[in-house]
Amino acid sequence: MKTLTIILSLILTSYSFGEDIPLLKINTHRKIIFKNKEIKASLTLPGGSPLPIVIRRRGKSSDKFPKKQYQFKFLDSEGKSLKKSIFSFTKGKKWILNGPYADRTLMRNTLAFKMARSLKNSNDKFWYAPRTKYVELTINKRYKGIYVLIEKIARGKTRVPIKKFSSTNEEFIAEIHGETYGAKADFNSEKKTALQFFQPSRKDVKKFAKEGFPAKKIIKDIIDQFEHKLDNAKTLRDLEDIIDVRSFANYILIQEIFKNLDGYRRSAYFHYKNGKIHMGPIWDFNISMGNFTFYKNIMKTTGLMYPKEHYFDGNQNAFWFKKLMTFKGFQKIVYDIYQKERLSGGAFSWDTLSQNISFFIKDLGAGAIYRNFDRWKILGRIMYPFWYNRGTLPKTYHGEIHKMKSWLSRRLQWLDIHFNVSIDPLNNFGT
Repeated sequence: MKTLTIILSLILTSYSFGEDIPLLKINTHRKIIFKNKEIKASLTLPGGSPLPIVIRRRGKSSDKFPKKQYQFKFLDSEGKSLKKSIFSFTKGKKWILNGPYADRTLMRNTLAFKMARSLKNSNDKFWYAPRTKYVELTINKRYKGIYVLIEKIARGKTRVPIKKFSSTNEEFIAEIHGETYGAKADFNSEKKTALQFFQPSRKDVKKFAKEGFPAKKIIKDIIDQFEHKLDNAKTLRDLEDIIDVRSFANYILIQEIFKNLDGYRRSAYFHYKNGKIHMGPIWDFNISMGNFTFYKNIMKTTGLMYPKEHYFDGNQNAFWFKKLMTFKGFQKIVYDIYQKERLSGGAFSWDTLSQNISFFIKDLGAGAIYRNFDRWKILGRIMYPFWYNRGTLPKTYHGEIHKMKSWLSRRLQWLDIHFNVSIDPLNNFGT
């Protein structure tokens, strides 16, 4: 067995960079990458020349990991941020380099985003979730492992289709924002929901205030009115003029299938368009699918997430979801979507999930997977913080995949009972 392991290691190390997935090279010219301050650097894409960028670290709890997360923007010849299309992505200004660390499968985010993009929105078109691409990364010639290049949530025809916030247009993107790790909410609603500006940004809102335009009050009033009406609603019909119902149903189902700890209380984005609150796009699934042990009961494959309100860390789920699920009309919509997507070979079917997982493994490639875990030796080992060391720690990457698939199969079986869905015995939940 030991000889076989050595031979396998030699085979895997023979894979060249970029043979499996693209290699991105960042050069900071010996400058440190800060979290709250952009620095100038260059980014070289495969087969290209160095392109000027600005880059900073990002993330809250993830910034404590040795494998850091980054955000970067391309610059034009005058040093101004530039919208650019790379790989198969549409044009964008801000890009995320998400480094899976606590998620040893490397695919919890990509799997959730792909599922979300397979659902339909209220216009019978595909629901938007950020598009992703696996890459390998070096910074100043030092190998950093596998990263997920993600288009940042933003306004745009191919992203969140809202217009720029102004005195004549009140459309915006905001976030339900937990106040942990030193982060503070930009404001609280009358119902004590902690919220953060996104587009317009905090900087934009301050600029508006200096110009005498009360952007903060306008956004807060819209959310307060929505929450007041939601709190006093008796049936779903009381809310149909102020919420996009399908987006809320999709959002709840995605959070519940994967049991995303932060789903209803942190990194929970929503947008306001045409007088209605729309949930989404989804974001941040690294502590989902059993990948967290601190809240042991929450990470079990049984039970639901949305009814829980309070957590020891001071964060709490927004009451929106628990209230909506008291309405029989909304429950029926959630149940109908779940049944359709489970029974028709849709987004929630076991075949689809298995195919997506296999696709991501093949996309990553054996060489890149080996190099990543050779750089970050966390397979089968206790990592800091301790709450990501859940149960038995598989010693191989495929052991991690097996463990996640086993969790998902048991989770779907429990949800099938909860949603009263009868699955054909031939629908194999094997891992």
